[in-house]
Amino acid sequence: MHRLRPGHASSPRVLPIGEPAEEEEELSTSLQGHDVHFLERTARLRGPELNRAMRLYHHSAIVKRVLAAQRVRSAEGRVAIAISDHEPSAHVIVSSDGVFVTCLSGGMRTSRVPVLPYHLFEPAMDEADAAVEQQATRRRQLMLLDPSALIEALVRGPGFIDEDMARIVELCPLTYVVPVHLSAHRAFDRYVKLAKAEYQVRVLLLRDRHDRQHILLRRRIWRHACVAEGTLKLCAYLFGAMDTQPVTDWLGVLISFPSPIQPELALAAARHDRGSEVLLKAARSPHQDPSGRRTLLQALTHHVIHHPRQLRRVATAVRQEPQLREMLSPGHVLAEPSFSSMSGPQVELAVGQLVAHLPALPPYPTEGTGLPDLDYLDLVGLRREPVSRLFPPREQTQQVRQQWQRHISTPPPYEPPRIHPVVRATPRIGRNAPCPCGSGRKYKRCCLGQPAVPAVASGEEVRQDHLL
Repeated sequence: MHRLRPGHASSPRVLPIGEPAEEEEELSTSLQGHDVHFLERTARLRGPELNRAMRLYHHSAIVKRVLAAQRVRSAEGRVAIAISDHEPSAHVIVSSDGVFVTCLSGGMRTSRVPVLPYHLFEPAMDEADAAVEQQATRRRQLMLLDPSALIEALVRGPGFIDEDMARIVELCPLTYVVPVHLSAHRAFDRYVKLAKAEYQVRVLLLRDRHDRQHILLRRRIWRHACVAEGTLKLCAYLFGAMDTQPVTDWLGVLISFPSPIQPELALAAARHDRGSEVLLKAARSPHQDPSGRRTLLQALTHHVIHHPRQLRRVATAVRQEPQLREMLSPGHVLAEPSFSSMSGPQVELAVGQLVAHLPALPPYPTEGTGLPDLDYLDLVGLRREPVSRLFPPREQTQQVRQQWQRHISTPPPYEPPRIHPVVRATPRIGRNAPCPCGSGRKYKRCCLGQPAVPAVASGEEVRQDHLL
């Protein structure tokens, strides 16, 4: 066997034992000494200054990143951070690589060390604190409401998701975007398939309107379509709190066509910051009918109530659309000329006064289908109430379930379309009959194939140009 000789190119290099460990120990001791010294010197600070110093110490990684971005050079290798809003300011002294050294009270000088303001570090620390708080909120949400339980409640329909569950979703709506969107997407696909199946059954019933098998099949289709529609409406309520671009765009696609769920989807989009864009685009769609445009105009009213600073831009866009402009009443908030001359804070104050004069929100309606009617939805949106008010309290869920089951179990009676015979506006003229124009010739040799002669009142003469 070939043995490697010492000093051979393939022989491993032997490192001194203990040197890296000693260097790491010295570095750790040095950093620990700096930390202990810094924490001892925080006794020089009081109140807000102490809070700011400890916040910087807590976000030491952000301090290092900001110092690296600022490229501060100091002969002494240290930087001072002013943590007071007044002069003389207290300072936190850190090294150029972000190691905390000491604290200086307001009466102590910083010598020739460069000074950076506290607000230079504040945005990044606020963002980090918000991310930590969001993560904590999401963990708390998932402990209180599992996404699979939310999907099950949405699929089962009204009465299975209550106001308390909706409030958990409102804590951080982005946590449940995927479960709610998945439920809505499946329900929409099911709703479209059921609509096509119902159309096919209607065609079959036109041939035999008394076929009991097809009548029962239509009832089952109607029941499943109601369940899918109920799931879509519940998802639309929650979508109002999920102000993200994918959700807003998806709502814009659905409200471009008239449907039974268009009001709920439009009012959900009205709560979003970009809601006016998709609502105006849907109003310009050639597929909209006057009823759909009226619904979208009401949703635009909700949008400016929730986002008053966009009122001037939305009002200008609405007035440029003739089909929407003619629907505006003189006292409508989008037609009021006084708002166009107001600044942003003034518009917010004026809109707040309008909201304050609205009637109080009544209790959740438990009659009818178990879902809130359009008047209740309209009042909740105009009063800027949270979306959780669109769901029943826990003590009323049983009553809502019973009402919903009663609704989907009693489909409307089938009424076959009435077939009316074709009735001619004028009696049929035979080919060999005298021509009605009065020429004395047969109809087939005179006006057959010519445009119809306009009706002439009795006593008037037939002008020659009518016959040319």
